[in-house]
Amino acid sequence: MIFEKMDEIRRICVDLPAPDDAALRAAEARNGQLTKPPGALGRLEELALWYAAWRGDPTPSLTRLRSSFSLEIMGLQRKVYLRFRQT
Repeated sequence: MIFEKMDEIRRICVDLPAPDDAALRAAEARNGQLTKPPGALGRLEELALWYAAWRGDPTPSLTRLRSSFSLEIMGLQRKVYLRFRQT
């Protein structure tokens, strides 16, 4: 399924199951132990926590993912790269 606009994604997400609070808490705890500055991945961290809660799994994986990232995400990657690259 290919989405061109966020509204298309929002429309199909209306009937998603409720989040699993235990999985969310476990994912948040795990996220705090990862080797990166807290919040360094910004919105991507929020999406990962949401996905863990929705899947009911604190460490879910995406095995068949095809997507295109917005310029905002690519800009974030560039910013992180420039900040942490070795000169």
